[in-house]
Amino acid sequence: MMGERRTRLNRRSARRVATRRRARAMAQRAAEALVWVRHSFAVRDREGMPRESPTSTPLPFAQPNPAAGLKAALSNLSLSSNPNSNLKPKFVSNTVAATSGASFRRAVGSVHARCLAFSKRCRPLTRASDRGQQLPHNNSAAGDVSRRAIAFASLEPALRPVSGSGAAAMAPPARAVVAALLSLPQAAAAVDLLSALPEGRRLQYASAAPTLWQRAGGHAGGVHQSDRSEKRPRPAEPPRPCKLVSANEWAKTVTRMYDAGMIAFPITVSAECGIFAVDKPDGRQRAITDARPANWHFAEPDGVSLPTPDVIARLRAPPGAPIFVSRTDAADFYHSFRTPEWMWRFFGLPRVRLRDLPVAAQAVWSQSHHRGVAPPDPKTWVQPALCTLPMGYSHAVLLAQEAHIALLDTMPGLFARRDRLGDPLCTDYTLYPGRVLHAVCIDDVLLFSTNQALAAWHQRQYLEAGRRAGYTYKPEKLVLPTADGAPVLGMELHGREGTLRLKPEKLQALVAATRDAVTRGTIRVVDFQSLLGHWVWASLPCRPALSILSAVFALAQSMRRGTLSLWPAARRELLAMSDIAPLLCADLRLPAFASAVASDASPSGLGVVAVNTGRVRDVAPVLSTVAGERAVVSTPLPVEALSTVVGAHWRWEEHINRLEFRAAHVALRWVMRHALPGGVRVPLWCDSSVVVGVLRKGRSCSTSLNRLMRALTADLLLANVSVDVDWIPSELNPADAPSRI
Repeated sequence: MMGERRTRLNRRSARRVATRRRARAMAQRAAEALVWVRHSFAVRDREGMPRESPTSTPLPFAQPNPAAGLKAALSNLSLSSNPNSNLKPKFVSNTVAATSGASFRRAVGSVHARCLAFSKRCRPLTRASDRGQQLPHNNSAAGDVSRRAIAFASLEPALRPVSGSGAAAMAPPARAVVAALLSLPQAAAAVDLLSALPEGRRLQYASAAPTLWQRAGGHAGGVHQSDRSEKRPRPAEPPRPCKLVSANEWAKTVTRMYDAGMIAFPITVSAECGIFAVDKPDGRQRAITDARPANWHFAEPDGVSLPTPDVIARLRAPPGAPIFVSRTDAADFYHSFRTPEWMWRFFGLPRVRLRDLPVAAQAVWSQSHHRGVAPPDPKTWVQPALCTLPMGYSHAVLLAQEAHIALLDTMPGLFARRDRLGDPLCTDYTLYPGRVLHAVCIDDVLLFSTNQALAAWHQRQYLEAGRRAGYTYKPEKLVLPTADGAPVLGMELHGREGTLRLKPEKLQALVAATRDAVTRGTIRVVDFQSLLGHWVWASLPCRPALSILSAVFALAQSMRRGTLSLWPAARRELLAMSDIAPLLCADLRLPAFASAVASDASPSGLGVVAVNTGRVRDVAPVLSTVAGERAVVSTPLPVEALSTVVGAHWRWEEHINRLEFRAAHVALRWVMRHALPGGVRVPLWCDSSVVVGVLRKGRSCSTSLNRLMRALTADLLLANVSVDVDWIPSELNPADAPSRI
């Protein structure tokens, strides 16, 4: 017995040693990845100096034994080595530069805490004592940063290629329809679409209004269309639909669809749509309608705003308070709506023989189509049409979203617009005690609260109202209020940790597919686009990480089909994303910074001012403004609430957008010096709509601004600083005067 116990202990010890070794190697790769993120687009700031090509710089974390070593990489990551070289040297060394000692170790310590929490989610601990185990404290920055990669140490053996091309499993292939495997609703068309829509939208779609039709020249009924319509002119003929179904299977499918109430028999059919299937996780098939021929007749729909993970990442909860999340998914939501009769002729389906229809369907068709005395020929071709809302219809998302929101608007006491994430009236994302925030994403309703019983009561009230309206809900898809991890828009919100990130299993598969694709060097275009889309979605909780992706977007647009070879710059960007993957997380319980920070720049200098918001009465909540439309303040700020932090001159001239961004970077670096060890959330006020847009988006199409955004990204990821940026008019910006010294 003692020998077996000693053997088990030796094996555990060996696994821990191997895990630590892999962690140290990953720590070096992660640190050097952030170095590359900061300096990959390094530019000689002085005019006339040559630029450094991003494709000519070596990949530091691809070298087996970098000469600089981990300590040299960390020194490059130090907050004192900022690429803001346009500032006066004395100003940089004495005013802005964070020391390489305590402030840098605090920032690196926050990275260690985030990665350690992530590692606990990925690696099940076998011993109770390990749950409280802490890594030995090391005063050196290298020792602290070596902890940051412990998250992926246990994942390294499990990283296996997902498919032969590196990401083929991410794009579900189209399948031929099998009637027995098709997942169809038990009773479709239970809700009248026009009755479910709000009044304005109901009047628009009640009849075939002229504004709904697509016309030549980029106009629809005299209404000018979007730029997207003008860039992609309407083809002369409708596209050919995709039909992946045999005649025998299609006859069986039509019978099932008729029994479910999904099809009708219009007099005329103006567009014939296609049909195919994709696999579902339970082994069944989901029917997909190829409605491109119908979309050819319609104009571009109005824009619809759906909540995304970056909107959910704006949630704020008190430190230590659990966040309870509930999710309600309406079953077969699109097929729950019965469309108006004038739409049916645009959603025609493949033809079928009359004899293959059920007896009841034959009688219905004969009453509306057959005028003769003799019975119709059983071999007559019959063309059914979909009478429910097709998923492939270009207006389907808009109509389904507004119908679902209209249901919630019938209960304003429970689901007010001021508590709806993404709504313009929702100006405060804080989960106060007794408050329930909600988000609507087509067929999903998400509830967020720090009170579990209150969230459960709101969920029950919504379910009762939805069932009265005619919607159905599957019990297996119902998520009761929980704080132990709930699915939220493809992410996982862990209420006890207060984090929003991609699930560890999904992130593990994404990293594996990315490294496999980089190793191979070639990948199919469709798989590369899917891989890139997954990385963009995984980065939404931490939007600044999107600035790392630049060459990959150009590569994705270079080819439409076939196999492409990864550019060196694209390989570096994909590997950098893989190395910083543990940091793609939003901390919803970050403490607020003591004050707001305002920045401004002029051709001569910059200014940074700290604003004590407790002494300002008319400050709107952060995240409530839109650049150029509504300012965060509407009256001049009192002098006693302001404290000038920076006022300095530039060394040479640059474009004003670059200067404004440099000023914002200096303001955030000052925050990093005084932030708490675990990170902080800070409001940033800026009068440049360009800078506000770049910081909110996380990247810029301008290579010049994206270089600066990458440098800022490295600092934000290192210090775990979340920025709530708002626009402020120049005449009210308190940093305007210090910038003109």
